[in-house]
Amino acid sequence: NITKLPKMFFGLAFLHMLLSTAHESFDNISANLITVRYGASAVDAGLLASIDNVFGLLLAPFVGILLDRLGYRLYFLSAMALLLACAQALLAFGWHQLQGPLLPLIILGFVNSSVPTILRSSVPLIVDPIEWGIAFGVFEASEAMGSTVGNLLAGVLRDWTATYALVNVGFMCFGIVCFAVSLAMAMSRSEEAQRLLKPLASEGYCNSSPESESPGGRTSAKNTNYGSFGEGKS
Repeated sequence: NITKLPKMFFGLAFLHMLLSTAHESFDNISANLITVRYGASAVDAGLLASIDNVFGLLLAPFVGILLDRLGYRLYFLSAMALLLACAQALLAFGWHQLQGPLLPLIILGFVNSSVPTILRSSVPLIVDPIEWGIAFGVFEASEAMGSTVGNLLAGVLRDWTATYALVNVGFMCFGIVCFAVSLAMAMSRSEEAQRLLKPLASEGYCNSSPESESPGGRTSAKNTNYGSFGEGKS
């Protein structure tokens, strides 16, 4: 039942919609942007545009480990949103013309390798396991809606202005909005916000009790704290 999902989850879904739109829609135009604005060849533009995928391959697992050890998911998310805004501002206003597009693309690679890990790993911490299916379904629907509208608007702005600058400004605004929303969520006093700020070790998530004997004679491990909703019942 979608009405049983906590309010904090819909905040995460909103952030996921904006941030995934900024990522996927920019990915669709990045190679052409590099060719048009910086005069790069098609091959060079393709190599530069793939930086974020390389960063995702190398950094995403370590981001997950960092989140598990330190927590502070919403603060990390607000930092990534701020970096997104900065990178898109560099692309929009050309403050880095002498250096080329490499710096903002590296920043975006770091952002895009971190944000999906932060958001998707947060869902099981605040949503009851019985609602995980519908929760991830809402996540995917929000991403699809954002990508559909984002790609369309990016194309309209590009044709209207004959430049990608306004598209970059739009993505910069996405970053600013996500920074404000994630920071407000982090500073709220809700139980869900506190779960997202604590490292997993401090909560004892998914710790199993010592093996116990089942009625059929086989041993089984019972979870005393499944996710954040276990009641320690046998």
